Amino acid sequence: MGDVTIPLADFSHLPTHAKFIVFMPQWDFLDFIASRAKRYSCFRLFMSTEADGLCLAMSCLDGARLSRVIW
Repeated sequence: MGDVTIPLADFSHLPTHAKFIVFMPQWDFLDFIASRAKRYSCFRLFMSTEADGLCLAMSCLDGARLSRVIW
């Protein structure tokens, strides 16, 4: 916290530019993911919705089965 550095994991061997992780509040993370997903025309985000199953197509995740949608 503050100026204290606590090593949690060593990512220096990974083949990526950013060899670190960042912690952020869950709500901010979900907003971040939703804003990036809007770039894809096939993406639909349902808020205040309960999923009760997964939709699979040829063993791949294709979507979610919704049981409750609040409009």
